[in-house]
Amino acid sequence: MKTIKIIMVILLAFLMVSCGRHQAKEGQTQPLSSPTGNYIIEMPTYKSNRGLNYPVWTPTIKDKSGKTIYKDNSSELSGYHNSYWDWDKDDRLWIYNSDVGSVDIYYLKNGKWIKEKYDRQTNKLNPPGIVKFKLQI
Repeated sequence: MKTIKIIMVILLAFLMVSCGRHQAKEGQTQPLSSPTGNYIIEMPTYKSNRGLNYPVWTPTIKDKSGKTIYKDNSSELSGYHNSYWDWDKDDRLWIYNSDVGSVDIYYLKNGKWIKEKYDRQTNKLNPPGIVKFKLQI
């Protein structure tokens, strides 16, 4: 009986440690400032407003004062899967979707944030660090 109690205490301690504070993986830092410091990305997960049965990562771009200037309400990035993001040197935001292996690029054009799918075959842009690494896996 004493052995069972000791095992239960050890298992409980292990469970408490393993369920502790979540550490962001490389490529999931948030908030994350753009190279110029003009923009900040946050990637909260919300219930989809597109009728999906799963939470979605929701790219939310803020200005340096913290005011939301763009929120991708059409996001379908499953919150059950990993997504990875980073800014390139030109303040373009790159998001890799590990669920399907696609990449979205967000950039400012004529005062409006644009979202495009990255096409590895035709696009000449160079993805930043973690996104480039994930594309090579």
